[in-house]
Amino acid sequence: MSVLFTCPRPISLVSVAETGRASMFPLNVMSDVNDEYFAFALTASKIPAQFLESARRFALSVTPIDEAPVAFALAANHNIPSIEFRDLPFETRPSQKLRLPVPVFSPRVREMEIESVHRVGSHSLFVARTMSDERRAGGPEFSVVHGFYQAWRLRHGLDSDSSIARDAQIRAGTLSGALS
Repeated sequence: MSVLFTCPRPISLVSVAETGRASMFPLNVMSDVNDEYFAFALTASKIPAQFLESARRFALSVTPIDEAPVAFALAANHNIPSIEFRDLPFETRPSQKLRLPVPVFSPRVREMEIESVHRVGSHSLFVARTMSDERRAGGPEFSVVHGFYQAWRLRHGLDSDSSIARDAQIRAGTLSGALS
């Protein structure tokens, strides 16, 4: 896993809803399997895994780098059974088919239907089929690397002072578009 996590992992936002509950939270252990299928993992005992297993459909929104503080702030939703989409501190629009609220700032939104869930140790591995793929823009996508790898990069002088400062700004939520 440490070797795998040296690769930057994109952080996307999941929108999910079913009668009586809704949520939006970040996801980072994920990958395309091919043009049609997508796989991701979540801790099986946590609210997001159980919610997605029940709902079976969701929208996945790419997070632009400038909106990284939003993704960090929405991580709190991993521990909340339900949210009100209208209370999100940014504008949303409905996704193409499922009409789930997705961030207006997202350059790409994919809607997916979960076809299978597999227990792998403490995690649930989900395999989903892409229902729609809407691309509105390009640009740098917010990604993270494992802390061990970042520490190694710092020790070997591979990150500049400006990249370290930008990381600190993102984590503090001080970039434009950050949550209040």
